[in-house]
Amino acid sequence: MKKLVFPLVIFMLIISCNSSYKPFNSLKEKRQGKKLIRSSFNLSNQNYDRITENDSIVYSLVKSIGNEKLAKSRIERRLDSFIFNKYDQKKLLLILELDRTFPNMDFEFDKEDGSQRLDFSSIKDLKKFMKGGGMEKMIDSILGLKQIPKDSILKKKQN
Repeated sequence: MKKLVFPLVIFMLIISCNSSYKPFNSLKEKRQGKKLIRSSFNLSNQNYDRITENDSIVYSLVKSIGNEKLAKSRIERRLDSFIFNKYDQKKLLLILELDRTFPNMDFEFDKEDGSQRLDFSSIKDLKKFMKGGGMEKMIDSILGLKQIPKDSILKKKQN
């Protein structure tokens, strides 16, 4: 009996310690994801092969396509940047995740248009922005929080 227990434990350990990361649950799910990418975007065979050679990119694209809030044109723009080597794999995965998380925001790595950056021409403008609660308003708008106005009547009643 002891002779069977040791190989069984080793076998169980090998099976349970599979460290390879697999974003898809099955090969069928992976094939369906590749078909979805093929049907959603007009890609050449070379570009399609480059995109689908990495499971993480395929998985991230499938999740982005399934997000109704995310425009298809934005995903195509991200793919074009990847195809033209403006984005590497890490940047593509990061920007797709940001787009899925914050669909109303426009993030860019390769543009200098200042779309989501703060730009102040003087210290006076910066102080005005900070004094008016600008930073809190900007963070709340990014996170999608609604600002609740403070009620001055409650303070007066408590005093």
